[in-house]
Amino acid sequence: CRRGERRRCHGGALMADVIVVASDRAEHTIRKRLDGVPYRVHLQWNTRAEHWTLGLALDDGAVLFEGAALRVGADMLRQYVGASFPPGAIVAVDTSGRKLDPGRDDLTNGRVQIIYLSAAEVGG
Repeated sequence: CRRGERRRCHGGALMADVIVVASDRAEHTIRKRLDGVPYRVHLQWNTRAEHWTLGLALDDGAVLFEGAALRVGADMLRQYVGASFPPGAIVAVDTSGRKLDPGRDDLTNGRVQIIYLSAAEVGG
């Protein structure tokens, strides 16, 4: 994937929308439209546990969830249901193919990308 672009994966019809992490700070809040609805994606490096955490809020700042460990291949939205949540999936992808969770620098160096798959793409 090119950062910030939607793309076809493996020649198929799947379009992954990359959530771009543009700086090497230990905490980020990224405004992103997911299935056309504006949200705030919160990422924070947990120094003690040595992993990234993910949170999601509505555009007005109302927190939907916070502090979920970001794991490669896991649908970060799977356990959350409700009208306020995006209907798709947020997934971290290891672009090296090794299926390793992101280290401190891996969200900015491109080894791990966070993608949003729309409701149509996940069959929702």
